[in-house]
Amino acid sequence: MTIREFLTIVVAGQEFGVPVMDIHDVLRAQAMTCVPKAGPGIAGMLNLRGRIVTALDMRSCLEVEPRADGGDSIHVVVHFNGEPYGLVVDSVGDVIRLADDDREAPPKNFDPHWASLINGVHRLEGRLLLVLNIEHVIDAARARRPQAA
Repeated sequence: MTIREFLTIVVAGQEFGVPVMDIHDVLRAQAMTCVPKAGPGIAGMLNLRGRIVTALDMRSCLEVEPRADGGDSIHVVVHFNGEPYGLVVDSVGDVIRLADDDREAPPKNFDPHWASLINGVHRLEGRLLLVLNIEHVIDAARARRPQAA
């Protein structure tokens, strides 16, 4: 049985799991530089110890409303294909260990867009943890186009 570790994050009230092996850093809100003509999935760019990191707006990637409270977000920096990406999330929880055998496919009536961004669902005590597929999240952020003015 394979056991994997996940950092729990929250976006729009939903708990997600990010594989710990993909995580490089967890940062409090950082100053970001706007990227002209970037789609809504790209929140901006930030400087992480001399490296340029593309920040992905997880709320936009998930197609949910922007955060209304204006509170500080958190950046979970992951690496994909040698490049760093910052997932802009509402909050970060604990690291939990879960067995691959306990992961289930999303229910049939699950939102198809969300289903395309996850590798499955874990049933936890009184809640569900959606396991993010980092590659699909990055692809979704890149694919979102700016809205016409």
